[in-house]
Amino acid sequence: MSASSNTNLQVKSEFQASKFRIILISKSEFGCGNYTTVARIKRGISEVERSLPVDLTGLDASLLRRSLSTNSACATFLIGLNVFRSAFLSTYVSNTTKLIYICGGTDINEDVKIPQRFQRISEAISKSRSFYFSAVVTFCESMKHQFLHFWPTYPGLLRTIPQSVVVNRSDALKNADVLAAIEAELGTKLSPFVLFVGRLRPIKDPAYILQPFIEFLKKSKHRIQLLFVGSIEDHCEEVEAVQSKISSCESVHWIESIPQPQVHALMTAAVCLVNSSLSEGQPLSVMEAMALGCPVVARSIPGNLDLIDHEKTGLIFDSQNGFKDCLQRLLTDEALRVAISTRAMEKMKRPEFQLHNEAAAYLDLLRELQTRQTHW
Repeated sequence: MSASSNTNLQVKSEFQASKFRIILISKSEFGCGNYTTVARIKRGISEVERSLPVDLTGLDASLLRRSLSTNSACATFLIGLNVFRSAFLSTYVSNTTKLIYICGGTDINEDVKIPQRFQRISEAISKSRSFYFSAVVTFCESMKHQFLHFWPTYPGLLRTIPQSVVVNRSDALKNADVLAAIEAELGTKLSPFVLFVGRLRPIKDPAYILQPFIEFLKKSKHRIQLLFVGSIEDHCEEVEAVQSKISSCESVHWIESIPQPQVHALMTAAVCLVNSSLSEGQPLSVMEAMALGCPVVARSIPGNLDLIDHEKTGLIFDSQNGFKDCLQRLLTDEALRVAISTRAMEKMKRPEFQLHNEAAAYLDLLRELQTRQTHW
């Protein structure tokens, strides 16, 4: 990904010569990973190109219409995260409004398995590409391959732009107050503990690690706890069963979503972060843990494998017994723990994972879209 000063100057000069704006659209609940992502993209673009108006809005079409009606003479880029959820954006495309879809992961990994959702995504992509202004962004190569599997003839711009990682390790390491507050809330001492971060919902498959963890405790000499952090999907029997089991086990705990700085503090205190998802796009919690030096134990799925090299930058498991083996190794092999943490931190320092380089890549994409139509 190019982030040279020459490229940035070129993007800035072209954007300053045009009257346009960006509106980022995504799910907007607290603790939602999609909102964290678009808020970060907004921050990066605003820092790189300070004169460019960048707004955030949720998935409410009436709010978007209101935003578009303000300064309607201004050319607009709509950037929607998760193609299924933001499919309605294709109806707003015009000579002065161009559209970028960002594939979030669930859309092209899971929604495509449901016929009605696949049709909605396909219609949105088909409608947008007919206007000459569409682009699709994926976070990693496995997501790009997945997109092309379903839409191999997509004629719009297709770009891979990795997510950037924004953490402050020195602040996160000052974790005593955060730990004390959470321990007070739970009424127990946590350390040592394994951390799971993410909304409790079927695609995250928290049940996959819960029973093996309980079995591990029964046979291990290590006193260790498991902490789930994240909101809970309502009216879901699978998740309700997980909640019930968490409540019945004194070494397993759950708290609601907390602000990102507090999550990062927990990561620096944890034995490891666990990802047990059935599928992922590019899991930001994994990237943040890697950047903070928290070992990652992750399920063997494409999104995780794009980030983690087994025994080099993390540990990968492909079975419940494999998960227990990974825990045992981290608890008994300090050299391994230090080595994978160090290499993971170094990997997250690569240029493609830096905030301003991510922003420059999006600005380059907007410039490409801008030049495809001379009406602007």
